[in-house]
Amino acid sequence: MEWGLFSLVIAAGALAASGAGLLVRGAGAPISLRLAAMLAGTGAAVVAWRWQAGGWPGWWLPVTWLVTVLGAPLALADVRHRRLPDVLTLPAYPLLAVALAGGGLETLTAALAGALLFGGAHLLVRHLAPGQLGAGDVKLTGSLGAVLGAVGWPALAFAAVAASFLSAALAAAGHLRTLTRRPRKTVAPQPKPVDGPERRTACPSPPNNPSTASAAAPASAVEEPAPAPRPHRRAVEPRPHTVGASQQVARPRTLAASDRRAARP
Repeated sequence: MEWGLFSLVIAAGALAASGAGLLVRGAGAPISLRLAAMLAGTGAAVVAWRWQAGGWPGWWLPVTWLVTVLGAPLALADVRHRRLPDVLTLPAYPLLAVALAGGGLETLTAALAGALLFGGAHLLVRHLAPGQLGAGDVKLTGSLGAVLGAVGWPALAFAAVAASFLSAALAAAGHLRTLTRRPRKTVAPQPKPVDGPERRTACPSPPNNPSTASAAAPASAVEEPAPAPRPHRRAVEPRPHTVGASQQVARPRTLAASDRRAARP
């Protein structure tokens, strides 16, 4: 393979993965387009190098290239959002069917059997334990089963065992993450009750609010203000009654007039 074609395969893989990442973003699972392009470009480079070395037939290059381009954004969406959007899992069936058609009728038959067996097993697991697998996982396993069936039955069996161990490891990691994120309950220390005269000084009220302090204090602890001292009144001695000269002269006249009225016949 020439270096120009090698670079074209890598660039096409990175560009196609970026477009798939945009579709995943539109489905409500935003991912890093740069990271998706880097992963797909690296996978495409490995695929191209393997094909150049003569390890794979020529018709197998589009199959592995599609798996790399679709697998990178799906893996990022699954890790970050625990989702496998239908915008990539459903179109994978016709795209892989066209790519596998280059291997002939025998390859297509083996791919169909692998898709039914691998996807059906995961569908049964979801039916028996709905919390273990999602609908996106079942849809993805059908297309993966088609590729594995085209490779051979040993590859399909190995993938089934590896998927079981991987699912168990991810479930254990999620359980541990839940345990570490669970908040610990802390009991605040309660103050001991204080009896006797020390109870007044156990929780003193703040001195900034005198009204609150006076309202919260007990009746026995509130001191009444001392009465203001009254001014001392000096004792007044009685004065002797003195009769003036005019009164002394008038009294005899008054007595004489009354005597004359009494003496009238």
